Amino acid sequence: METGRLRFTNVKLGGTSWVLPGGGSFSNNMKKLSADVDDMEIVLWDNKYGCNIPSKDDVKRLRGLREELGMSCCVHFSTNVSFETSPEGRTLCEDKCLRTMELFRDLDPYAWVLHLHGELFGPVPSNDMDWFYEATRKSALRLASATDEPWKICAENLDFRLDYIIETVKEAGFSICLDLGHLVHVQEDVKANVEKFLPYTRILHLHGVKPDLTDHVDLSYYDQNLLEWIFRRLADGTDRIMDLEVFEADYDKSIEILRKFKAERNL
Repeated sequence: METGRLRFTNVKLGGTSWVLPGGGSFSNNMKKLSADVDDMEIVLWDNKYGCNIPSKDDVKRLRGLREELGMSCCVHFSTNVSFETSPEGRTLCEDKCLRTMELFRDLDPYAWVLHLHGELFGPVPSNDMDWFYEATRKSALRLASATDEPWKICAENLDFRLDYIIETVKEAGFSICLDLGHLVHVQEDVKANVEKFLPYTRILHLHGVKPDLTDHVDLSYYDQNLLEWIFRRLADGTDRIMDLEVFEADYDKSIEILRKFKAERNL
C-alpha cells in the first residue's frame, strides 16, 4: 500500500479537528492529519457545554502552520441558520456566522460549512414551508453579501432533502457540502443524489453508518461497492475535497481502511 497523503482522482481527503485522543489543539490535530490527508475540517462549537472558538492570534498562527504543512482548511460554523422562527433569533444566528467569517478570514478557508435549517428535525424542515423558503433565502443572501467568494459557503444536506434548499443555494451563489453519510442515515438514494447535486458540490463529508443508524463512525460501516462507485464518479475533472467526518480512533481506522480499499480497487 502507498504511504504519504492519501488521494483519489480529483479528490483530496481531509479529517476533522478532533482526531487526537481527547481532542487537543487545532494545531496538533493539523500536524497529525498532515501525514495522511490534505485538509482539516475545523469543527466549531459554542454552547452551554463549552466553546472552542479561537482568538484572532490563534487563527494567524494556524494560518502559518497550514502554509508550512501545505494544508487547506474548511470551517464548520458553530451554529445552525436556524432552528429559530423569529426574525430576531435568525438574525442572531446569522450574526454569529458573520463573526466567524471575519475571525477566520486570515486563514483563507477552502470552504465554510453551513446548516440551513428550519425549526424541525426530520424529512420536512418546517411546518410552514412558505416561511422556510423565504427565511432561508434572506439568511443565505445576507451571508453571501458578506464575501466576494460566496461559492465557498457550502450548504450541507441534513435530515431533509437538498431539494428544499437547492434554489436558495443557486440564488445566493453558494455550493453544496454533500454529506454521503447523512444520505445513508436518512435512507436516501446516494447515487441519485450524487448525480443530481455533484455539479454544485465543492466539498463532501464521509463517515460510516451502523445498522442501528448511529453515524459518524469508521468506514468499515460504509458500503465498499458504493464507495468505489462514488470515487469513480468523482473522477470527473473537477477537484473537490472530501473530509472524513469521524473522530479519534475512528479516524485512524478509516485511513487504514481507505489505504487498503484504494489498493484493492485499483483507484
